[in-house]
Amino acid sequence: MAADFPRDLAEKVEARTISYGAALSLRFLMEQDRRIVCAFLEELRPSSSLMKEFAELILDISKREGLSAAEIIAGLKDIMTVRQSRKIKTEKVRRALRARRFPSLTEKEKELKAASLALSLPANVSLHYPENMEGKKVSLTIRFENMAELQQSLDEIKKKADRLNEFLEIL
Repeated sequence: MAADFPRDLAEKVEARTISYGAALSLRFLMEQDRRIVCAFLEELRPSSSLMKEFAELILDISKREGLSAAEIIAGLKDIMTVRQSRKIKTEKVRRALRARRFPSLTEKEKELKAASLALSLPANVSLHYPENMEGKKVSLTIRFENMAELQQSLDEIKKKADRLNEFLEIL
C-alpha cells in the first residue's frame, strides 16, 4: 500500500503518525520539505482528514507561490508558538492555510459574515449561506416555541427584506 511512497514517508504512514491521505500529497515534496511538514503535522496532531487537507493546501500553496513547504510552515510560526489548546491551534492553522490558498474565497466569506451580522437577526433566527460559495441558495432557520414567537420572527425578517436582498447580492 505505501510502496509508492519514499521510504521516510512510508515509515511514517506505517507508524500511523502521518495519514495515508496526507502522504499522497507529501510524496511530491523534496525530502527536506517532507521532513518539515511531517514534523509540523506530528506536532499539531490533527485528525486524518485535516492532516490530508493541510498537506494538500501546503502543496498547492507551494506550487502556486513558488515557495518551499518549509517557508509556508515558517509563516505559521506565530500560531504554533502561542500556548493554546490543540483544537484552537488546528483551527487557526486551517484558517490561515485556506486564506492563503483561497484569498478571494476568504474575502467573500468575510464579506458575507459581516453582512450577516449587519442584518441583526433575532437570536432565534440563523442564516446559512452555501459552503465555499458553491451555489446561491441560502437557508434561514427559525426556532420557536409557539405561534406568537414565530409570527414575531417573521415580522422582524420582513422588516429587514431590503438588507436581506443586499446580502443575497453579495453571493
